[in-house]
Amino acid sequence: MDALSLFRYQLGQSHRILDTVIRDLTDEELHRKLPGSTINPIAAIYVHLLTSEDNFIHTECQEKPGIFESEGWGERLAVTRIGRQTAEWGGQVQIVKHLAREYAHAVFDETEAYLALLQPSAFDQLVSTRLGEMPRGEALASFVLWHQMGHVGEMAALKGVQGLQGWPF
Repeated sequence: MDALSLFRYQLGQSHRILDTVIRDLTDEELHRKLPGSTINPIAAIYVHLLTSEDNFIHTECQEKPGIFESEGWGERLAVTRIGRQTAEWGGQVQIVKHLAREYAHAVFDETEAYLALLQPSAFDQLVSTRLGEMPRGEALASFVLWHQMGHVGEMAALKGVQGLQGWPF
């Protein structure tokens, strides 16, 4: 198995786990800010990781706007700006879960379509990122897969401290 095939498999698994972590949450659980905590609600973390994948795949990899902007997902989700994970931004994020999951699946489909166009050798090509040049495979692993799984872990932990099952297994 080549690195691209392995990456596609791992990212697909990550997307499925993310969807499983999110799908049974109520609106209250999705938006709950835990007293005394410094972590954002699950809804804000979810939007952050989706927009990050969308922007990285479109803006940094393909030099075009992400679907958050180009397909009007910001308006549909009522998220006026893409934000870094600050408490101020996170406290303003109020989403409708089924719409956010639709956006998630649209992002995942776009990512898979992009990856399907690549040849395994593309993982060795240098790409320019906000941290400088690096091989495409390293950039995708860092800015998409690793980033996503870190935040999925946060969301699962936030479910756990609410008395819910965090990870789906």
